[in-house]
Amino acid sequence: MAETFGSQYMRLKGKPIDCEGSKVHAHYRRIVKGKLELRLNWVQVANELSQSIEVQGVEISTKGGKLRVADLIGSRIVLWSDTAPPAVVLTTEGRVRELFIWNCWRREDGSTDALIGNGGMRIDKREGGTLRFRCNSRPIITFEDLIFDVEFVRI
Repeated sequence: MAETFGSQYMRLKGKPIDCEGSKVHAHYRRIVKGKLELRLNWVQVANELSQSIEVQGVEISTKGGKLRVADLIGSRIVLWSDTAPPAVVLTTEGRVRELFIWNCWRREDGSTDALIGNGGMRIDKREGGTLRFRCNSRPIITFEDLIFDVEFVRI
């Protein structure tokens, strides 16, 4: 039986793994110096295309400081594809040292999963420094369950 992404992350202590010649990440980590604005745009959400897949989400957390989105402030924020607007702006508050981003998904019973089974992300740099996250959350590996872009702007 093939080893899942989740078991490979555990064995490699969270380091990226190889899948068909491309790196697959459990999460994205960024060192933060100064105040940042994150502009997140949903590109494609598989649960909108098929009712057989869990609701997709993006979890963002900080070490030091907090994140602000609208009137919410916290060190960990989850944006759900079925409730968040098409474009979301988050800002760092306080002395954020590190920022982490990963895909999560919500099951019908309301529980949340991430980084298990074949959950993972391919991350590509795009024009202007924007990052494109292509996420997989199912046993079938397509990296099309959730696709979103994040632009990082110093403010």
